[in-house]
Amino acid sequence: MDRELLFQFYDRVIGPNWQTSDPIKLSGWEVVEALWPLNKYFKRYYRNFCTLPYDPAFETQADAAQKRFVFSGNWGVVSIETWRVILERHQQSLNVALLNEAAGYPLMSVPDRLRSEARTGAAILFLLQQMTLPFEVADRSSFEPDVVVPDR
Repeated sequence: MDRELLFQFYDRVIGPNWQTSDPIKLSGWEVVEALWPLNKYFKRYYRNFCTLPYDPAFETQADAAQKRFVFSGNWGVVSIETWRVILERHQQSLNVALLNEAAGYPLMSVPDRLRSEARTGAAILFLLQQMTLPFEVADRSSFEPDVVVPDR
């Protein structure tokens, strides 16, 4: 997590007085709901992304792409290796959220004035940004990549 980046996000979406907001705790399930919309970015090429080995050399590029997405709504040009890092972070974040939900623990706090549609950005910055993976990366290299015909 990059705390300063998260605070910049709150400044942008709530305003500079966001610190006067009361914090509310988000359950693991609420965090899953916030992160779930990211699945649409992985759906089409999921098997292609996950057949690549996870390469930590692309973590900095993943942080840059996530920041771009949160602040502009656009991922920009992202290599398949970087998508692999983002996918792994996303999947592991969902697991962390579900484990917290099962244990009955809240996962993160957000200002009470944060609109529900802005929770995705907050969850990305809180969980995925500069993430140290909590679980071992699953080896999916034996999966066969999909053959996708480009859109015309």
